[in-house]
This record gives sequence, C-alpha cells and structure tokens, in this order.
Amino acid sequence: MRLLLLLSLLAPLHAKTVELRFPGLAYAIQLSLPENFDPSRKHPAILFYHGSNGRPDTQIIRRETGDKDWIVVGMTYFEQGQLKLAPDNFKKEVTLYHSVRRYLLAKYALDPKRLYISGFSKGGWMSDLLLQQEATLAGGAILGAGHLHKAARPQKRYTIEKPIFIGVGRLDGNYPFALKGLLHHRSLGGNPVMETWSELAHEFPQDGSAGLRQWFALRNKPSKMVAKIELATALEEANELDPLAQWDQLREMRDLPFTKLLGDPFSSELNLQIKGLERNEPVKTEAALFQKHRRILSKEIKGTSLRSLQEVNLAYIDLSDQNKTTRQAKLLLHDYNRTSNLLLHFQEQKKIAPKKNAPIKVPDGPKTERGIPGNPLIR
Repeated sequence: MRLLLLLSLLAPLHAKTVELRFPGLAYAIQLSLPENFDPSRKHPAILFYHGSNGRPDTQIIRRETGDKDWIVVGMTYFEQGQLKLAPDNFKKEVTLYHSVRRYLLAKYALDPKRLYISGFSKGGWMSDLLLQQEATLAGGAILGAGHLHKAARPQKRYTIEKPIFIGVGRLDGNYPFALKGLLHHRSLGGNPVMETWSELAHEFPQDGSAGLRQWFALRNKPSKMVAKIELATALEEANELDPLAQWDQLREMRDLPFTKLLGDPFSSELNLQIKGLERNEPVKTEAALFQKHRRILSKEIKGTSLRSLQEVNLAYIDLSDQNKTTRQAKLLLHDYNRTSNLLLHFQEQKKIAPKKNAPIKVPDGPKTERGIPGNPLIR
C-alpha cells in the first residue's frame, strides 16, 4: 500500500524547511534542508520520531548534525499517544516510512545508502523496531529507549554493519533496556555505541550530546584529524579535574565514537590512564563497587523471570547497605528503588503474589521531564 502525498510543499516555515502532509496524519511531517543543499548531489538524511506527547520536530537533531549536509525529517505517527504494537498499527507506520523515503529519493536527492533513523522515548522504541526490520536503513540513533520487542519481520543478520548510537540517562527507567539494545543490535551484526548521560533521567541533554554529534560526523565525512583534536582537548580538560571526576570523564570518553575511530594507541593509553587512577583511593573503592554493580545489572538485563528480578533487587540494596559512605551506594539505591517499583507494578497487575519464574511483562516508564515527549511505556 502506498500513501498519497496530499500537499508536498506549503509555505516554508523558514528558508530551508517545508511541510509534508499525508492523509490520516494529525500533524504535517517537517522537512529541514541543509544550508548547502544541492539537488545535483546526494545527501544523507535522518528521520526523527518524536515522543508520545510530542509533535514532528527537526530542531533536536539539527543541533547535533549541524546546519550543513544533512536532510532532517521530523516524523510522526498514525497512532498518537502510547506506542501500539498491533500488527495493523505497525504496518501503517512502516508504510509511512517507505512513502517518505520514496519522496526523498524522488524530490530531494537522498543518498539511499545513507538513510538513518532516530527518535526519543516512543520514537526510540520505533527506531529500534525499524532498524531490526528495514534493510533500507543504514543505521540509527536510539535515544531515551532501547530494545524491548522484536520487529514483525526482523532480519536474521544485518546485511551491512549498521552503525547504531544509543543515548540514555543513567537515572532513566529505560536504562536497562538501552543496555539490552546494545547487546541485541550487536548480536545482529550491528556496530552499536552507547553514551550514558550520568546525571539525567528521562530527558535529552540541554547542551546536546557529544557522542551523538561525533556519530553524525562519522556518518558524513570521517576525519581522524578532527577526532584527534577534539579528544585531545577533552583529555586536557579531564586532567584538570579531581581524581573521581577525572575517572568519570575518561570512562565516558572511552565509549565515544571518535575514540572507537582512532583505536590504538589512543584507546590503550586511555585505558592505562583509567587503570592508573583505579589503583589509588578514592577511585579504587568506587571502581571495585562499580564492577560489582555492573555484574548485577548484567544479571538484570539477562533475566526473564520475576524471581531473577527479585534476586537483583535484593542484590542492589545489600551492596548499597554494605557501602553506605560511597558514591556508588546512591546509584545502587536508585536501581533498588527502580526494580522495587517494577516488582510492585507486576504484583498489582496480577493482584496476587507473583508465581515462581513468571515471565516479566512490560514495565511502566519514567515520567516526562523538562518538556521532552513522554515515554510510550507510561499508561
């Protein structure tokens, strides 16, 4: 089934933005062209899906791509509100995706080998689903979400090594699903990287994402020289911090796309500097707890039963209680409260005590903060 584009060009919102209207959509799709748009050459494009309470938007991603080269499309849905996975609903969204793709190919010089997808919250879940299914996508950026469901017709393996960026707040209830997304897309042959926004909950960083900006740069014009200059500056800034803050910054730097691009010797030298910090207090204690914490998180994301969730819930609070004076104890307590709320939610759903090895169901997500579109898992 094809969708008829009712009106391809309305009065421009500004010199480089137009609206696309399709029948059945509550809102017009926004199409932002780069400053240097040239119809005689191919351009990369990114389709961005808003959250459950949002509207089509190009500004969030445009700030990360910069003003040049990229076509940015603010997508929307036939089904507004919470993400619905009924086959007929998802089929309509896939039809809309293909209709927009065909239009970009016909009218706006889309490079078919550089079509990407992204979204925050509900849009992140949609991006995860479409990445699994659509061989026409070169990669994508999953924001404020992760992996929860398999697509209707998932690829067994990606035909290309899809670059995938995952960005999520460490205090976001979707953080474990972001970790699942990292593992899932890697298992399909993708090349995922993940940036954790350490102080944030269910929100996008107000000053943007360094990792996402780097990811976009590498999709367009990879440059090791640019990467070296940016990382050298970041390293100088990190070395001015106290040991714990420096340890945090270097670990974040280790996972950045530019660091992956440079590889050795930069990565090895960075790891040596991190290990050097971990040999002395106060970093030594925090680093040891961090590793124990990661093992519990790993058990959580691989668990498939209420019993396993109960076990990690207790493990979080036990490790926190044993190390109350540490910084890591606060994060352990956060994960204990998060998993406690999940257990309470499951029990309220059943109205009875959970049975041993009962399958885990979809949890409610975190609340919307700072005006970012709401999480699709909120009922």
